[in-house]
Amino acid sequence: MARTLRVLFDDALALNPAGTGTFTRGIQTPLSRLDGIELIPAGWAARPHQLDIVNKGLLRRMRNGADRVWYYLDTLPRLAARNRCDVIYCPAALTALRGRVPAVMTVFDMTTRLFPHTLDPLSGIYARQMLRIGLRRSSTICTISQAVRAELLSRYPRLTPDRVHVAYPGPSPELMQADPQPALPDNAPFLLMVGTLEPRKNHVTALRAFARYRQGPHDARLRLVMAGSPGWRYQPVVDEIERLGLQDAVVRLGPVTPSRLKWLYQHARALLFRGLWPAGSGGVRPPVPGGGGPDPTSDGGRAIDRRAAARAGFGPGLGHGDRARVNAATRCRAAGDRPATRGALHLGGVRRSRRRRPSRSGDLTFGV
Repeated sequence: MARTLRVLFDDALALNPAGTGTFTRGIQTPLSRLDGIELIPAGWAARPHQLDIVNKGLLRRMRNGADRVWYYLDTLPRLAARNRCDVIYCPAALTALRGRVPAVMTVFDMTTRLFPHTLDPLSGIYARQMLRIGLRRSSTICTISQAVRAELLSRYPRLTPDRVHVAYPGPSPELMQADPQPALPDNAPFLLMVGTLEPRKNHVTALRAFARYRQGPHDARLRLVMAGSPGWRYQPVVDEIERLGLQDAVVRLGPVTPSRLKWLYQHARALLFRGLWPAGSGGVRPPVPGGGGPDPTSDGGRAIDRRAAARAGFGPGLGHGDRARVNAATRCRAAGDRPATRGALHLGGVRRSRRRRPSRSGDLTFGV
């Protein structure tokens, strides 16, 4: 009889309202159901307000940071030893900082290295140091795309390829099982953008593209809906809405429940995929039932001027990291009473270049 593998599951981010929390919650149950694995939750899920830095004082943030470091330095390794675990699995770029039990960590992107200016200074220092130490300590590193894996191996030459593996994320179980609930008070058409409100999500580029798109022929009722918790440095997003005069055209919902998010995915005219990181951002189209991909410049049967969309900053193409969200959104649509997703718009706020530096000019380029 095969020996059961005892896995200590780091659930510290399970209540995080951002994507890492969704990923942590979504993967825990399926892992616990696998044959040959005994999943042992660490039981250290931080309350949501501990993860929100809005209006949080410096001393409180430093205290929370110290608590988090101590958790990975002492608490998590002790739990692994006490429960006689064979491995520690961390569904984020954080892992045990000492101990003899091997650890597996997950790296979603390289924002901390490629775009440090988009992060809060203290959070950036913490994230970079934890990533550096975690990569050295972990026996195995999981990434969610070949692009992230290649970047890791390039930036950290001491990493051997056999330690870095790609595991594509799947749709969120809590989203797929939710019963849709209306998130907006009317039936006006809207574009949907989902993500934590912070610079690295590229909301400002989305707003500028949306404003420019509205200058041409368009449905006057069309709105841009932003769903996601506030993170850090989000005030420029609020200021940009006012500067562009989009107060009546942009809806900020903040965090939404899975039921409301499912409704938004089912009823959005198009999905806007944002991101500062250009690697791998080309050519992946959203799948639809029956095969094939929808025309990303189509609008429910009414053609959108492709040149106007390009000038506005909208363009075809989805990054590798967007596959799971497209799959989830498409399945949500298929489960509703409306046709499968009509399309997706990719916003690229960076110019493709060998250096992969963000455009300083503020031009709205689109990935193809």
